[in-house]
Amino acid sequence: MTPDIQWQNVIDHLAKPTIRNGIYPAMELPVEDSPSGMTTFMFGVLPGRGIDKEAMRNTLHRVAHTDAAQNSVTWGTAMMAMTAARLNEPETAIQLLVGKYDQNPFRPSGYTIRRPDQTPMYMPANGGWLSAVAMMAAGWDGNIAHAPGFPTTWKVRYEGLQPMP
Repeated sequence: MTPDIQWQNVIDHLAKPTIRNGIYPAMELPVEDSPSGMTTFMFGVLPGRGIDKEAMRNTLHRVAHTDAAQNSVTWGTAMMAMTAARLNEPETAIQLLVGKYDQNPFRPSGYTIRRPDQTPMYMPANGGWLSAVAMMAAGWDGNIAHAPGFPTTWKVRYEGLQPMP
C-alpha cells in the first residue's frame, strides 16, 4: 500500500514525551516526578522516534529494583527487561526476569497466579516474560546480533524467532 499522507503528517507532528528532572514522569502533572515501570513501555515495546536514551536509562534505574525482592510478577517487569536490553544493559534485564517475587511467583506449570480467588492464571505476565526472552535472544531492529539482550558470557540457543521492531 502507498503511505497515507495525512497519517504521515500526524506521525511527523507527534509531541515528544515529557522529560522532567532527567526522567520520564508517570503523569503530566506538574508536581509529579515519580516514574513508573509503565513509562518504560515506550522504549522497551514501542521504540519510536524522539525517545531520549539517557532519560529512559534514568527512568529505568529509578523503577527497576533488581537488588531487592519484588512484590509480584507482572508484565511491566518484563517490559522493563526489554528496555534494559535495548539500552545495552543485559545484566539488568536478566536480574529483572529472575528476581525474587514474594507474592505471586511462577508456579511449576509456568503460570503465575495474580488473585487465587479470582483467576487460575495471570496470562499477561507469562506473555510478557516470553516476549522479553524472545526479544533478548533474536534481537530487534537495529540490533540483530546473536542474543543481544543476554550477557556475552552466556551461550544462548534458539530457533525460529524473529527480531522485534
